[in-house]
Amino acid sequence: MRIFTTAIILFAVSAARTFPQGYYYIDRYVTLPDTSVTSETISVPIPENTEDVRSVGMGKTQVANGNNFNAMLYNPALLAKEKLSIEAIGISASLPPETFDAARFLEDHYNDFKQALSLKEVWRGVNQFQAPGATFQQKLDALKQIQDGLRFPRDLLNQVVGSSSNPTTHGVKIVPGISVQAGNWGFSLTGTAQSGFEMHQSPIVDALLEVKIPQDLNDEEQVTNAITSIEGLLQSVVDNSGNIDFGALPVAYAFSYIDVIGAAGYGYHVSKDLSIGANLKVVHRRFSTRRVVVDNYKSILKEVTKGLDSYITGFTMDLGALYHFSTGTDIGLSLENIIPMQKISSSVDLSVSVSYLDYERDNFGRVVTSGQDTALVSYQRNVNVGIPFELTFPFIASIGLYHPITQQWNLSFDIDDLFAQDTRYENYFQRLRFGTEFRYDLSKNIFSISPRIGFADNRLTLGLGLQLFRAIRLDGAYAYDRYVEKNSYFAQVKIGW
Repeated sequence: MRIFTTAIILFAVSAARTFPQGYYYIDRYVTLPDTSVTSETISVPIPENTEDVRSVGMGKTQVANGNNFNAMLYNPALLAKEKLSIEAIGISASLPPETFDAARFLEDHYNDFKQALSLKEVWRGVNQFQAPGATFQQKLDALKQIQDGLRFPRDLLNQVVGSSSNPTTHGVKIVPGISVQAGNWGFSLTGTAQSGFEMHQSPIVDALLEVKIPQDLNDEEQVTNAITSIEGLLQSVVDNSGNIDFGALPVAYAFSYIDVIGAAGYGYHVSKDLSIGANLKVVHRRFSTRRVVVDNYKSILKEVTKGLDSYITGFTMDLGALYHFSTGTDIGLSLENIIPMQKISSSVDLSVSVSYLDYERDNFGRVVTSGQDTALVSYQRNVNVGIPFELTFPFIASIGLYHPITQQWNLSFDIDDLFAQDTRYENYFQRLRFGTEFRYDLSKNIFSISPRIGFADNRLTLGLGLQLFRAIRLDGAYAYDRYVEKNSYFAQVKIGW
């Protein structure tokens, strides 16, 4: 979820000139004409196939590793193994702990957003410091008040925002579904609901946090520079009554989608050792991108699921192959989305107020000074940033290997996205996946436990599975979620036979 990065870069460039050095005073304020900036179209690939939580614990391996769960969506050639399998109820979820921590932070500090309390405190500190006849102690108290006022936006940056150049994505995912395999035919109906949000600091607050505020009044030059910088930044967003323009407050943006996928597949033994298969899929996707208003920060995870007005319905197909060696090793090939689907085009518009300081210059370009002091100009302008993007369904080719060491212990290995169509991978090594599982039958056909470990996305994965009466399966995993780019807890419940 990086469709807002262009705007963030713009903010950073605009705010980069707000850190003067020396003795300065603001000579005048200039409001520049409004302007608009449009970035290049950004492609956002979101493959619709979601990993089974069992495979997540095994390093997200799934191309050949499908003997113990209905894997028709991962490699339809696995349907060639004839059986009767029904997953009447299946629910899985990705629950990143940082997302819930961020949501609680927004709820707990609702008044700070609603009333801009922290920036008001900073502004009061500036006025107290510059009050005529202020004593040394009063100025020291004013510096402390400014530092206290900046504590909230600093905590927000650390716990929710991340950074302006690389904001943290927060979100949760829930995947309900049912599936049936009868003989060599497979049928499934799944839904994927992914809701996420990012929060961005305003350029004003970003610049304030970069100002070096001395701890005491011993260094008069640094104190003067800091107060001048803070005053220049805040004057453009504070009115005569001390009210803060809401353009200076952090902004949250939601990006959510829901997929409903119906699939029918068939697997066939070409020979004793070679199997092939195909899925025909109908995909209905609804999505939304929008700004979340401050009033909804109290329940932001609920709010980001609303407004799914844009949608598309299309058909695509997956192909798969599986070769079985006499050693028990299986090698699989999966080709997802071989029928191109229509791209979904949309855009996000960000209206921001950008403020910065620059030197006052004369007609010859020379910096204007008055005695030993240097004149500054405070500039402000409204910028509308348009970010067009496309949701794409890329062609994904993957290969995998599965080897049973014993009846209870197996190994698996995948190379995902061979032709690098999914741009969410930063390098090719992230496409390598390893995993292993060991199954303990504590009571035959009644209860078994399966610890799992793997490696995917350059990170360790851990998993654990429980099976009761061969009909109830509980799976958990701890692994990297590429949507939020954080480690997440994965949970799954399946009832079937």
